[in-house]
Amino acid sequence: MSEKEILSHTKRIERRSKIITKIIDRLYLIRFILFFTGFGWLILLPWNGLSRRAWIDENALQPGHVNVDWNWGDVQIADTKLALLEDLWNRNASSVERANFIKSQFQEYGLASNTQFYTFGTPSENITGNNAYGVYRAQRTSGMEAIVIAASWVSRQQEGANLQPNLR
Repeated sequence: MSEKEILSHTKRIERRSKIITKIIDRLYLIRFILFFTGFGWLILLPWNGLSRRAWIDENALQPGHVNVDWNWGDVQIADTKLALLEDLWNRNASSVERANFIKSQFQEYGLASNTQFYTFGTPSENITGNNAYGVYRAQRTSGMEAIVIAASWVSRQQEGANLQPNLR
């Protein structure tokens, strides 16, 4: 190695040594800043602006983890809701009316709900309609599971024929 190369290496080692010394001298300050940054982050986690709006758990769809008990009162409530849906069908309610009805039913159960207008095109026509959705914000604890339920108004098996609601 030439003297120039040795001098270059020596300067590089001295620079690194100065940087490491400065970091070590300020390590207490760096630890203090990192600690309070992490602590502040933990305090802010429950805030809605920072947390996720939906929690998805891979165990949510495993059978046998949920106990569902039906009693006669639950059956009567289901029959009442079915009668209301059949009334919508019998009076040929529009997509907007159906979505608003389902939204109001969700709200009766305390769910945050809304409607969503949609439109999409196919080669033969443009299809429009309204969807309704409700969100139940469950606690994020062990044993609390989530499931998404979706139901179409018309069964795909009856498309093109005498369309009937997908109620039963």
